[in-house]
Amino acid sequence: MIETPIGRIEILIDGKNLNYSEVELVNRHKSFIVDKRYQISVDDMMESIIDCTLVGRKTENQAIVETGEDLALISFYEDNLKLSIGAEGDVEGIKYTYLENGIQMEVNKECMKNQLLINVAWLEMTNLEQEDIYCWFAADPSIR
Repeated sequence: MIETPIGRIEILIDGKNLNYSEVELVNRHKSFIVDKRYQISVDDMMESIIDCTLVGRKTENQAIVETGEDLALISFYEDNLKLSIGAEGDVEGIKYTYLENGIQMEVNKECMKNQLLINVAWLEMTNLEQEDIYCWFAADPSIR
């Protein structure tokens, strides 16, 4: 389980808790520097509803939807901390819904993927204007 400074990341498949394994990724890249960065792989997701949520939050953090090309992404702010959850977006056969605490992906039979990648990244920002974009890049699963 990924424990973040503002809550824990939970994955549900059809309402049942997924005991996932995460891989810690590099936190420095030419496009970003973040405090932590992880990737979760959800396998065998045929015709299911996948929820990736931030639970156990101390406060109701402001949630902002920040999509991009082939990217489904939601970010949360608490003081100077930004946390982003990103998933492969625009995948045929997946309907994306943004929740107050994460992303829901409804996979139907037209989806040809057997695996869905989800990235989680966060940063305690010291320069909001410059660093606000860093988590957006870091939570994009297409950037290794």
